Amino acid sequence: EVGAVAMTARTRLTTFHAKWVSLFEHPKTTDPFIVSLNNNRRFTFGEAGIVKFTYNQAIYSIGEMCQKDGFSVIPRYLVNDTEVLLSRRYKGGITRRDTSVSVSGVWPVDANGALVFQIDSPQNCQTRFYGDRSAVGVLNMVWLPAEHSAAL
Repeated sequence: EVGAVAMTARTRLTTFHAKWVSLFEHPKTTDPFIVSLNNNRRFTFGEAGIVKFTYNQAIYSIGEMCQKDGFSVIPRYLVNDTEVLLSRRYKGGITRRDTSVSVSGVWPVDANGALVFQIDSPQNCQTRFYGDRSAVGVLNMVWLPAEHSAAL
């Protein structure tokens, strides 16, 4: 079995005007048993396998701290009450301009494991994720059984 998921992202503020959690909606999934979306933010996996993902989020920022400190996109993998930081992709800051932040990776997942995405921005940096309710962001994800992972 192979499950592939493509979806659009919405982003909302979680805490301190500096950590944003990406909310997702997905109109189609090839196999909802393999990859499902819980609470619009957590992708859970029905079977062990390998996941390849690419996430890109458009942003607009205003403020000196935005330019000085930049932004980070952080995918996290959750399994058995353990959280693993998969990577931290840093993007140098700009102010009063459009830009985007992105991250991609490949990670082995267990049954009932979950993947979430967070965007960190500096405090005192006004950040807008284009429309806030319908942010311009895309996550593409492909799940493969471990035995077929060489295809990645």
